[in-house]
Amino acid sequence: MVIEDDVLLNDLLRIVFQMRFSACTLNFFSTGEAGLAHCLAERPDLLIVDLGLPDADGRDVIRKLRGRWPDLRIIVLSGQWSASLPAELMALGASGFVDKGSSFQETEKAVQRVMADGMYFSAGLARSSVRIKAPEGPSPDLLTEREREIVRLVTRWMISKEIGSELHLSP
Repeated sequence: MVIEDDVLLNDLLRIVFQMRFSACTLNFFSTGEAGLAHCLAERPDLLIVDLGLPDADGRDVIRKLRGRWPDLRIIVLSGQWSASLPAELMALGASGFVDKGSSFQETEKAVQRVMADGMYFSAGLARSSVRIKAPEGPSPDLLTEREREIVRLVTRWMISKEIGSELHLSP
């Protein structure tokens, strides 16, 4: 399911998703309230949601759906980004982020990775975030060795199952 208010982008996604994922039932909504109501009534396998909806904040949509469907796979598709966005989205329970400036191939890669129980955060977001100077504050040594190892594996684009296997943990 897609909740996206940009009519042109919504129509383009509909056309391309129907070509690529023809066996799937696809639902598209242009408002947060309509999309949220549908998701609460009928759980989708995957939700792609914009953060900047005219009638709702995509973050609020995610929070409400997490209360009902804790294991729902969610990808954020948005033009908004910041250095703190990946952590914020993961804390909300999103499994991925794709910048609206990305190619459809990147969006498709995100869908495939997230549907395989992985995570996907747009490479453009990562590159942009690296250029932002980190604020003065606590040392990066606050992460444990295990947390640093997981971060290293995530930066190698490993999915949860692969990380679990590598570290002898369940996903």
